[in-house]
Amino acid sequence: ATITITTAAGASFVKTVTFFDTKPAKATATVVKAFIKAGTTAVADVFSVVVADGAGNGVSNATVTAAPTDTATTVGGAATCAWDATVDMYECAVVGKAVDKFGPVAYTITATGADAAATKVTTTASVTFSDNVATKAVLAGAATGNPGASVDYTLTLTDKNGYAVADQTYGVGSEGGVIFSATAANT
Repeated sequence: ATITITTAAGASFVKTVTFFDTKPAKATATVVKAFIKAGTTAVADVFSVVVADGAGNGVSNATVTAAPTDTATTVGGAATCAWDATVDMYECAVVGKAVDKFGPVAYTITATGADAAATKVTTTASVTFSDNVATKAVLAGAATGNPGASVDYTLTLTDKNGYAVADQTYGVGSEGGVIFSATAANT
């Protein structure tokens, strides 16, 4: 809706707002960090969750929770989700249970509406708990090139279990810049 406010002096202001139903119809999760370090305390923004009403409008007042689908897992721990107004979605932080437990963990994410019936919608997302120490590096790309031409190489680093190393920033250069980012290496 567009709301126009006019003062007694004749000045006017226009504001656009979106009205949404407090009853969620759908939740969609996106994995932002696919590989996180095992056993760490809360790693922020692992999942982003969008909750929408029946008309597709975003719902910002739901209660969003996430928990391992397999409650007996020894790898993945608790997750906490909160609304982030900067990006207009819920961001979920995830905790690893132990530094020596690795592997993929599926999470069930539930959005509970603020409507009278407390309507619940669910979605799922998975994350892999890995180590941040690479035991294998593979550099792939063109074997030859032409002078002055660009060449793309992919550096893939894996841990002792064969998983990609944990998404994080590794090292700092002499001018404070990042020497290596696992996110770039995982592409």
